[in-house]
Amino acid sequence: MTRATGTARTPATEPRLRATPVPRRRPLVVGVDGSPTSRQAVTWAAEEAARRSVPLELVAVVPVPSLVPWTLLAGVPVPSEEALERAAAAHLAEAVADLRAIRPDADVSTRCVHGPPGPTLVDLSVDASLLVVGHRGQGGFEQILLGSVAAHVASRSRCPVVVARPLMDRTAPRVVVGIDGSAASVAAARFAFDAASARGHELVALHAWSDPGRHLVRGWADAEWRRAVETQALIGLSETLAGEREAHPDVLVTQRLVHEHPIAALAQASTEAGLLVLGSHGVGAIAGVLLGSVTHEMLRLSRCPVAIVRPDEGHGSEGVRR
Repeated sequence: MTRATGTARTPATEPRLRATPVPRRRPLVVGVDGSPTSRQAVTWAAEEAARRSVPLELVAVVPVPSLVPWTLLAGVPVPSEEALERAAAAHLAEAVADLRAIRPDADVSTRCVHGPPGPTLVDLSVDASLLVVGHRGQGGFEQILLGSVAAHVASRSRCPVVVARPLMDRTAPRVVVGIDGSAASVAAARFAFDAASARGHELVALHAWSDPGRHLVRGWADAEWRRAVETQALIGLSETLAGEREAHPDVLVTQRLVHEHPIAALAQASTEAGLLVLGSHGVGAIAGVLLGSVTHEMLRLSRCPVAIVRPDEGHGSEGVRR
């Protein structure tokens, strides 16, 4: 019988295993103001947080009383800071109750923050994976006015923003993304592919174009010019989508080229979508300052939730991409 020999390891000589740090999960932040659209935002965000496996943070912004535009409401006294804080706390409690009714096991926290709603939410977006707000804010006594700053946060947020809107078609199995060739639309395509993959939905990549000035000069008979424009547009659309197609082989993609004004085309497409994804600005806009005119209009006209994606975001798809 052969006896194995060797040096026995003692606890002092055992190799130490180094713990691998777990990346911090950036929360999905929802602006809460008690309005019906704010409640829609909480419902939408609860489902999205579950898809992303990220915590949910409900935030009520308490404005400084002097910043609340009470001059627009003649005869209404300016509320105290304590009254505004109580209203914010009540809105958060109501939002948590709504959330628990649909997601009892949701990882949720709440926070009241003082300051102007738009800039305050933008500050919070730095550490968020996604920021969700309603498209129209609270009226009446509180006048938190969160929804009135949707365009503000959409143009300045440091993470993607979703402006919650009612769905026209609640069964719509598709995500629509507007593509215009800008850096912002490239980022929007990445976000849209991730969203479609997570939902198991079709992705419709829409490029709409029109040139009224040329039509006035040359008329609709210039078929050769129109074919050249459409060919170039299809090439650009395919190039924008190529990398994401490869990264998301599970996503069914439909390319749609429409000879129509982008606002009209996207508004129509939103009626059959579960989510509309747009870049924060198109070609020629001032980065980080202005929403493109098309994007700005879609915040008002879309018949489904709208995701706004900036071209320089580094963590917009956190928790979604597998």
